[in-house]
Amino acid sequence: MINVRRKPSAVFVLLMFSISVVAIAPRLGLSVPQAHAVTPKALINGDTVSGSPSIEEQQATALGFSVTVVSGATWDNMTQAQFAAYQVLIVGDPTCSGLALSVTSNAATWAPVVMGTAVNTLPGNRILIGTDPVYHYTSGDPGALKLIHDGIDFAGLLSSRTGIYFDMSCFDNGQGLSTLNMLSVGASSWTENTSPPCGGSVSLIASNPAFADLNSGDLQGWFCSDHETFPQFRDDWNPLAIATDTPTHPVCGIDHDTNATVCGEPYIFVAGSGIVVIAPNISLSPTNATNPPFTDHTVIANVTKSGSPLSGQLVSFTVTGQNNGATGVCAPSSCQTSATGQVSFTYHDTNGPGDDTITASFTDSSGTKQQATAFKHWVGIFPPPVSIHVSKFFTDSSRQPLPLDSSGNPLVNVVLERGFVRSTNPGQVLAWVNVTNTGTVPIQSLKLNETLPVDWTVNPPWLPGKGAIHVYYANTTSLATNPEITKPSTITVTTGNPQTVLVAIPSLNATGIDHPLMPGQSILLSVKLSYGLVMTSQSPTSYPRNYTDTASAAAWTLPSYTGTETSATGTGFS
Repeated sequence: MINVRRKPSAVFVLLMFSISVVAIAPRLGLSVPQAHAVTPKALINGDTVSGSPSIEEQQATALGFSVTVVSGATWDNMTQAQFAAYQVLIVGDPTCSGLALSVTSNAATWAPVVMGTAVNTLPGNRILIGTDPVYHYTSGDPGALKLIHDGIDFAGLLSSRTGIYFDMSCFDNGQGLSTLNMLSVGASSWTENTSPPCGGSVSLIASNPAFADLNSGDLQGWFCSDHETFPQFRDDWNPLAIATDTPTHPVCGIDHDTNATVCGEPYIFVAGSGIVVIAPNISLSPTNATNPPFTDHTVIANVTKSGSPLSGQLVSFTVTGQNNGATGVCAPSSCQTSATGQVSFTYHDTNGPGDDTITASFTDSSGTKQQATAFKHWVGIFPPPVSIHVSKFFTDSSRQPLPLDSSGNPLVNVVLERGFVRSTNPGQVLAWVNVTNTGTVPIQSLKLNETLPVDWTVNPPWLPGKGAIHVYYANTTSLATNPEITKPSTITVTTGNPQTVLVAIPSLNATGIDHPLMPGQSILLSVKLSYGLVMTSQSPTSYPRNYTDTASAAAWTLPSYTGTETSATGTGFS
């Protein structure tokens, strides 16, 4: 179907684009945390325990861990990869002594491993103990052994992660708070009371299956039940036990044994999955929920005073566990309670199947902090439903679609005169690539490659700041009104014939979109082309010519091309 029209001085030949879009074969790449051995391993800093085997080693062994004890010097020189080989790190009680310097001097190495930001991709469980259970167990307090056993069990509960059992024993070495900040993601700050009353009035105010056999009575009456208390703390931690005979009472909760309201300074904390906390004046609902992975979850905080709704109270929400540190959206948006005493919090599961603890915290008019928790199970098929669709189309420089041949393929007319290509109609063509998030998971980073047709070139030649290449957020119905999000530093154009346009966006949050590419949303790449054979000698019999244009796209669920990867296929011609 050659459409040749002859005039005395020119021949008009139909130039056909045979346009195809080729993307990488679909592949779901899963970011898998480092696997641990079938037998979980525990690492003990030998500077922090006494006896051989120490009570901590005995309890870890009884829990099924293969235990390694290293000197403080060895611990101090270990790498992140070496720490990540263990399911639990143990900083024990050297029978009422100070926190070993070898623990904190290397905290910048091992703490990120625990928090899932180095080697491991998810955080482990954490427990902080501000007393000396080894000393008290050997002095005849049997509840102290339960605390050691259950604490190690909780810290080492999660496979493919690294937890921490962190006992500060009888006194801090001056670096305890800085280490705790490395082990925290929540709001607020840590403060320490290094000289609480040396009494035995304490209450257990939280629970977890690992502590099922522990009650307030197991912790009371140790003469010195607590040696360090922490009046203020980061919101991703939950007080497990508080000392009620302290000079201030910044935290209130419900006693595990008596169901009475108790207040004091916390000295044992837990952070991680499956923690249950109830308080006198704040609650969360639902307290336990199961959802498919990679969906949204909403909890509602209810704040009361004397049983009546309390409005205008600022509530902070913190997620620990599978989605450690996840952010979300409050309603009302201020995160303050409405007239009904309620505020909701919605967040998205970006890390797949697993468990979260959601903590809601508020400070009442007397300055007392109260917390409540809810437990979230993400259960379902893994990997997630991540997918994109890539499509191609062509317009003229006015963004009007090119005419089509009888097969539905776009056409460009070329004008030849005396064997030379004089021009094309239209003179310039815009090649468009549309990438749409067709899955149910936000996309946070993207790479898009478009190999242009042979003999067609980017015009004007690409230099940052010149207008031949544009990236748009396709949130309108018109090509002319879509907001531009072009960042020249993310665009590269290769030389040669054909040219390739490369777009690499490491974080869509850092573009003009200011958020991930959500399900159903699209971005557009526009490239302005001119025919590179204009003013060259070409035979009329060589037309029509079929040119191909290929594009490939890949997307990831996390920034910097990490997380779950997907790709797509598509075509721009019939």
